[in-house]
Amino acid sequence: MSSSQSNPGGQIVHSTDQLVSIGAFHAIIWTGFALCVIAYSARIYVRLVAFGRLLIDDWLMFVALVLLLATAIIGQLVLKYIYTLMEVGNGEYLPGPTFLDDTATGLHAFGAASLLWYIGIWIIKLNFLIFFYRLGSKIREYLIFWWIVLVITIGCGALSIGIMQFNCLFGSIGVILTTCNELSSFQKTYTFFKISCIVDVISDALIVCFPVSILWRIRISIRKKIMLSGIFGLVAFTIAVTIVRGSIFGGTFKTIDENNFRAMNVTWIWFWFSVEFMVSFIIACLVSFRTLFTQKDHAQDDLEARQYQERKKREEVAVRAVNPAGHENNGGLRGRLRNLHDSLLETCRTIEGADEPDAISPLPDAAPDPDRISVDFSHDGSWREGAKSMRENADSVRTVEPAQAK
Repeated sequence: MSSSQSNPGGQIVHSTDQLVSIGAFHAIIWTGFALCVIAYSARIYVRLVAFGRLLIDDWLMFVALVLLLATAIIGQLVLKYIYTLMEVGNGEYLPGPTFLDDTATGLHAFGAASLLWYIGIWIIKLNFLIFFYRLGSKIREYLIFWWIVLVITIGCGALSIGIMQFNCLFGSIGVILTTCNELSSFQKTYTFFKISCIVDVISDALIVCFPVSILWRIRISIRKKIMLSGIFGLVAFTIAVTIVRGSIFGGTFKTIDENNFRAMNVTWIWFWFSVEFMVSFIIACLVSFRTLFTQKDHAQDDLEARQYQERKKREEVAVRAVNPAGHENNGGLRGRLRNLHDSLLETCRTIEGADEPDAISPLPDAAPDPDRISVDFSHDGSWREGAKSMRENADSVRTVEPAQAK
């Protein structure tokens, strides 16, 4: 389908081919959302067990999850209109009597989803920044760089939203099919997408500097290195998705001239934004555990293991004292479930390092090394109070200790 530079007839511009079928698209969106719910539930369970309450970054991630759900619902309701629009533009489908109204609904919904994507992705970036703030807020150089990255990240997010063409996303169908189909409007659209990709990659790269800086200065176990390598591989994947999104837009932009309008398929944009949002969310949940970035020596690990075994023995003694008759059945299903529950609680406290407020010890150097970070959470009020509360109520989830004989 050809069109002049001004496209006065309001013709639908030819677009790139479909990326996936609409059925596969819905399956990808809802599967990704389900994985995000599982990841967030695990994160919240660990937080509540370790501290008894949620931290500010947990609430930020809850808002991001709500936004992700909203985009999934929008996609479920209106993606069919976007697919129809692209098929009509490519000459694969004849428009019906409700085509214009459906197109307006679909494009307006796409505009709303775009806002939610950007807001949600930048909320996740703020979640990362808040988490990494706790890791080194006592180090002056680290803190200065953190504030610089915070300002840049907020600025990048505001820029990405501010340069959106709201008139082509929320305007009337007449404006969308005429003014927004002009060559100048296409050029602005693709410039916007390229800029948004650039600032997205820049902000991601700056945020990644924090864990890299921490891990460069502390020694951690091989197991943690492997885990973090996998997680940072996912971070690299999200950056790659952003770059792919930008390169696809750039390649399409090169084909735009007065005699060849070929627009980017809106479903492609929807797909890549959804993938970036979901993968970023899952990564944020995986990286939210501070023990991944800390080092405890083997002696301390052995001590904690012995303390755990001693607690288990005391609990068994308490069970015999309180319910001697039922002790024989302790090995049954109820006993196994109880042991599983206690093991999960212990694992959660270990993940968050909540058993001791000073569990994060500095590196065993003879003298302080100014070039190394000593990761310390004891100054953080929320984590310190949560750890104290966990120690005081440790027996509330187990059987009460037997009274000592007088």
